[in-house]
Amino acid sequence: MSASGQMQGAKDPLRLVLVGLQGVGKSAAGNTILGGREEFESDVSSTCLTLRSEVRKARVCGRQVTVVDTPGLFSRSLLDAEVKLELEKALMLCAPGPHVFLLVVQLGRFTQEERSVVEKLKKMLGSNVESYLMVLFTYGDRLKSKTIQQFIEEDKNLQTLIQKCGGQYHVFNNTDEENEVQVRELLEKVDNRLKTRINQPYFVVKVRNTWAKIFYFALPVLTALAFAAVLRYIKRGVPAEPAEHLKKFLKQE
Repeated sequence: MSASGQMQGAKDPLRLVLVGLQGVGKSAAGNTILGGREEFESDVSSTCLTLRSEVRKARVCGRQVTVVDTPGLFSRSLLDAEVKLELEKALMLCAPGPHVFLLVVQLGRFTQEERSVVEKLKKMLGSNVESYLMVLFTYGDRLKSKTIQQFIEEDKNLQTLIQKCGGQYHVFNNTDEENEVQVRELLEKVDNRLKTRINQPYFVVKVRNTWAKIFYFALPVLTALAFAAVLRYIKRGVPAEPAEHLKKFLKQE
């Protein structure tokens, strides 16, 4: 691709869906991405503030960016079935679907639930969601003198989670929400993530795969129905010679 083509691609619209446990800073991360404005209700609280999927849009770093905030997985305020419905709603809010799911993880808080969060998402949205995941760490100011790489190297469970997300991650400093550099770097990483696979939104791929499965399981049934219809047609009095040719053809198949 030419340099001009890469520049053009970098300005393409992006659609991002924030997922993760409640209280990890999903809404705050969404506000940071959208330029530090209070687009999503955000507060330091153990109470889940986001009970419904919400969408906000803004022009960020010279491109149109759509961000969808979702309720927390393993929520104490919603049933799993309700969270699943809200995740499916999130896909529609950013139709034709997100380019990336940002799995938000709070630095210094990596629980047993977070270790199984990818499996939870696969159960709710389908196994191919794994190809669209990227870890977004919040509260990067807690690293202090450490680098994010050093922090990850100290936790094998965290390494496993990142591997499940294609090895892709980024960190936000929540005390500096208006820092455009950390947002620009995130968008660049998302662009690089898109280069590793066909640039198709998740919902498009999900629908395509669903129809492929339907066709795969329906084909034997449709074939049997067609064969039965042909036999009925033969029995109703098709001339002998064409009928014999048809029978031979069907046997060959």
